[in-house]
Amino acid sequence: MLQVRCLNVLPEAIGTLVLSLLKSYGAEIEQGVLMVADERRERVRILPLKRSP
Repeated sequence: MLQVRCLNVLPEAIGTLVLSLLKSYGAEIEQGVLMVADERRERVRILPLKRSP
């Protein structure tokens, strides 16, 4: 899961950021993480999610 925190969520404003994050962290996203991106600070937090058996 990818959460982008910014004021302007139009594709023109965040499209490049989202594509870059998906390319960089695709494997982590597939394994089940919550990624929070803050456009102003240009940071990514990866929080592992545990799945129930």
